[in-house]
Amino acid sequence: VFAVFSLFEFNQILPDYYLPKRLSSDTFWTAFYGNIFSPSRGLLIFSPFLFLFLLNIKDTFNILNDDKTLILFLSWIILHLIVISKFPHWWAGWSYGPRFMTDVLPAIFLLFVIHISYSYREKSSAQKNIISFFLILTFSIAVYFNFAQGLYNKYTSSWNSAPNIDKYPEYLFDWNYPQFFHNQDRHIKRIREHNFKINS
Repeated sequence: VFAVFSLFEFNQILPDYYLPKRLSSDTFWTAFYGNIFSPSRGLLIFSPFLFLFLLNIKDTFNILNDDKTLILFLSWIILHLIVISKFPHWWAGWSYGPRFMTDVLPAIFLLFVIHISYSYREKSSAQKNIISFFLILTFSIAVYFNFAQGLYNKYTSSWNSAPNIDKYPEYLFDWNYPQFFHNQDRHIKRIREHNFKINS
């Protein structure tokens, strides 16, 4: 049905959005890094509790070794990350946070819950307390970034427009003005600095 609709609407079997040309990018490594660590699109920045996978890398390997089917979920996440990093427009335009990674949230959530369960079962009381503190801290940061700032701070949207992020994608890596800390004063200052830079 979708292909028929596309034929009538676009005169081709699939819209341009689904065609292989969307994977023709020469900025793969920049995009790959940006999708993980960018202060405006990085998955680990907006969901810092996922650092648990890296901090407890031994547990991560043990979990995958105990249940090989979970490798399918990990492969889903990695392959998706590779594909979206091949997009020329990998930052998803005027968005907030890792928008293109939302398709793999079910796999991430499943692995994360299994990881926490394993850690609390295998760790000592002191280690469990450290993990609990880490999770409380990182969950609080994630809620602030995604809920408080993402939903209620209008300047996170203005961050994309002035300067236009599609025209100046280098700002995706600007830790001086991260999108999740944007406000009116920082917005005005950023515009002034940008105008000074392009006019000098």
